[in-house]
Amino acid sequence: MPRLADQPDSLDGLYYQNMEGVSATGAEYEVQGEWPGRVRMRMTHAFQSVRDRFTSQQITNSPGQVASIVVDAPIRQTGLLAAFDAHYVGERYAVHGDPIDAAFVANFTLSREPAGRGLGFAASLHNLFDTHYGDPGSVEHRQRMILQDGRTLAVRASWRF
Repeated sequence: MPRLADQPDSLDGLYYQNMEGVSATGAEYEVQGEWPGRVRMRMTHAFQSVRDRFTSQQITNSPGQVASIVVDAPIRQTGLLAAFDAHYVGERYAVHGDPIDAAFVANFTLSREPAGRGLGFAASLHNLFDTHYGDPGSVEHRQRMILQDGRTLAVRASWRF
């Protein structure tokens, strides 16, 4: 865990120190499959509890649940691949103990890779539903939560030769 201190070896006053005792328990599962037409899906879900062994307090920035789903499918006769992925991160706690809300963030990508030489591309819409969310800050941050980007578009082109 990052700590603030007057350390001669640290220019910014930060150093990392492992906690003395952490206890983690949980379970996770994964399901994946492929259907006709080369449609593929993978889903994972993890449940966990991570606590300080001495105080029994939940460790900051440690969600009780994390889940993801990925589905991709070729679009017939076009060479295009459509992909949807989504991630859920359960409620977490900031360094000073206040809760950071759970978040569900989804992305959509349309891509084409050349079969041989030629042009490939991908266009991705990140944070498809424009979810307002953030991640807990650490001791060196003034903010309790670091806001993440809203909906964004990313385009990539490649040439295979």
